[in-house]
Parts: sequence; C-alpha cells; structure tokens
Amino acid sequence: MNFIYLLFLSELILFIISLLLSDGDIMAPSVIMCIMFIISTACTIFSIGNWGVQYGIDSYLILVAGLLIFTLTEFLFRHLFSLKERFKPETIRIEFKPITLHWAIMQLMIIFNIIVLVWFYSEIKRIVSGYGMDVNGTRLFSNYRQIITSISTTNEAKVELTGFLLNQFVKIIEASGYISVFILMNNLLAGTRKIKQLFMHCIVIICTLSLYFIQGERGAILQLFSAGLIDWYILWHRKNGWNNNNSFKMVKLGISVIALGIPVFYLSLHLIGRTTNKSILEYTCFYVGCGIHLFDLYVKSPSITPMVWGEESLIGVHRFLNAIGVPVTVRNPHLEMRTLNSYTQGNIYTFFRRPLHDFGFWGMVLFTIVVAAFFAWIYFGKIKYKNQKTTISWILVYSQLFYWIVCMPMDQLSQSIVSVYGFAKIFLVVSGYYVLKTSSDVLMKRL
Repeated sequence: MNFIYLLFLSELILFIISLLLSDGDIMAPSVIMCIMFIISTACTIFSIGNWGVQYGIDSYLILVAGLLIFTLTEFLFRHLFSLKERFKPETIRIEFKPITLHWAIMQLMIIFNIIVLVWFYSEIKRIVSGYGMDVNGTRLFSNYRQIITSISTTNEAKVELTGFLLNQFVKIIEASGYISVFILMNNLLAGTRKIKQLFMHCIVIICTLSLYFIQGERGAILQLFSAGLIDWYILWHRKNGWNNNNSFKMVKLGISVIALGIPVFYLSLHLIGRTTNKSILEYTCFYVGCGIHLFDLYVKSPSITPMVWGEESLIGVHRFLNAIGVPVTVRNPHLEMRTLNSYTQGNIYTFFRRPLHDFGFWGMVLFTIVVAAFFAWIYFGKIKYKNQKTTISWILVYSQLFYWIVCMPMDQLSQSIVSVYGFAKIFLVVSGYYVLKTSSDVLMKRL
C-alpha cells in the first residue's frame, strides 16, 4: 500500500484539529505547519509517477506522530498562557499609529545600503576573477556560490573571502530590510498618507532583495516575504482586536501570493545564476514536495550513525563550541543527496529528519515538544495574549523565526537559527529598529 495518500488525508484531519484547537487562528504555528505539510504532500502526490513514490508505513507514522505531538503541545501551552493572561479578545484593541522615521535617517540608510551593495558586488567580481572563472552576467553569482561551497559551507568562508568589515555591513543591509518590512506593514495598516516614507522603505527592501539575489539565496528571499506576511497578520489584529478573525482574508491572500510567487520564483532562477530543465510545475513540486519523499527514502535507508550528539540539528552550537576552544566535530550542514529518479537528486528531509537522525524517535518527540512549546510561548505568551503589553521587539523576533515553520516540510532550520549568526541577526533587527526610531525621534524634536 502506498501510504502517501493516507498521509495527505491525515494531514487534512490534523489541520482541522489544529485549527479548532487554536480557536480558528489560521496563522497559529501548528496550523501553518499542517498547511505547509499538506501543500508539500500534494506536490509529492503530483510527482508520484515521476519520482516512483511508494510511501512506507514507518515514514507515515513518524510524520503523523510528529505533527500530532506539535499540535497537542501547542494547545497545552496556549491554554496555560490564556489562563495566565486571562485572555479576553474583545477587550484588547490598541491605538494604531504610523511609525515615522526622519527623512535624513531614511536617506542615510538607503545611501549606506547602495554603497555596500556596490562594494559587495565589486568584491565578488574580484574573487571570481581571481579564481579564473567567468564574471559575465548571472554566471558571476553562480561561480561565487561555487567558490564558497568549495572552500567551506560555513559563514566564515564568506568572511575569509570578502573581509570581516564588509560582511558586517552586509548583515546591516539584511536587518534593514526586515525593519522596513515591519514599518511598511504597520504604516499601511495605519493608513498613513506619507507616500514618500512608504517609497523609501520600499527602496530599502529592494536593496535587501538585491543582496539576496547577488548571493543566490532563494530561501532568504522567501524568509523576508514570510516575515512581511506574519507582520501584517499580527499588526492587523493589534489594530482590530483578536476577536475579529480574518482567516478567510489570509486564505485569499495566501492563494494570491502563491499564484504570483511561483512564476516569479521560477523566472528568478536565471537572475540568480541558477538553471533548470524542469517546467515551472515540475520545479515547484521538486522544491516544495521532494522533502516529503526524501524523508521516506531516509527512513527506509538511514545514513550512518551520528558521531556527535546533535550533529545535524545543533550545528550552530557545535560551531560556537569550536570557536571557544571545545574540540567538537562540526559536520556539513547540507544533508547527503538522495536520488528521486535518474536525473533528479535532492537533500532536504522535513522538520523531523535531523532530530530523528541525532536522537532517535523518542528524542525527536522531545525535540518537537520543545520547539512547539517555544513557538507557543512567543506567539501566544508574548504576542497574542499580551496584545496591549507586547513590545515591537517580540513581533520582530517572531517574524524572523516564522520561516522556521514555513520550511518544516522541507528542512529543520534549528541548525542555522540556534547559532551565533542566528542570534546576531535577530539582535541586529531588534536593536536596529530602536536605534533608528530613537534617532529619528531626537532629530524631529530638535527640528
């Protein structure tokens, strides 16, 4: 029996359960997790003939158990937080105001981003040319990624090639994009008429997207857009109250984003120096759905026994330990390639692959409980059930972590988020927002 169909049906049932347990909150972590698994499994079903999918019962049981455990853990912690905060959705609307940054601050931010982008682009050309490789067109970007991968798979490789200072400036560009996405969502909902401000924030966002295109980081582009989506959802409810459910609007928005995003994502491959001979439908199914199938292939034929505790799930922790002198083996963050058919390979294996490999089934269960509790703590305990008391900091933090949930059918992002780089990125976004806002307020008062 091919259990892929039963997996799809089970995911639909778990989606309904998670939606009911979250009081119809379409963007609750468990609900989004189920939605993304449903989409990925649907793509796998579409590719059954092409990939020769014959899903096993073990893979089915592990995935369903993991989804159910995540959902029930979130429900338990959500209930505890609602009791603690005495959540009353009809009483928690807040006064909604636009966030204004002084025009001089915005101009400096844009000028800084453009200068760093030009510097970064010239450094990439210098590096690729130094290796005797093609620097023309999009080949420049693909060759740069090839050089980085050949040297190392860590962020230190980029630092070694382009220099420490430039890499810190690049991180500032990245952080500025998240800040502008948040402010843009806030100001659109606040009904601001300051078109110049909105336009300047769009320029900052374009700078960040340009950075990702130069680096060929498709995932980072999706992460920025997912941050904007959850920013809008949380801010909308802060303005209108959490008793006003806009789940139907989010479904329509989600369908629109998917309908627009898929062709843009496919057509952008050439711009970032990637090529494929697959059609747009085949490529979308591969990118979104192959993790489900590859997980089954892994369960049927596991890789070697882990040599270090948490070697796949906690790579960022191992790198930190190495940096402070603890001799810990740090493995390649990319998982081994698995063959889908005679001409297609992939190496993404869902949220559950890494902890299953590192800790076994029951360790994976515990890992899932910890992550579910963590997301419930932030989303319900720090944002939704503290609507009037919550700070912008928590919204900014959650908007960056939200991509972890979006990617769950494809990969486990703990290996990059639980790291010095992951924490530094969050710190830059949060602290950067307050530095910009405080500086703007000071300038406006003086002028």
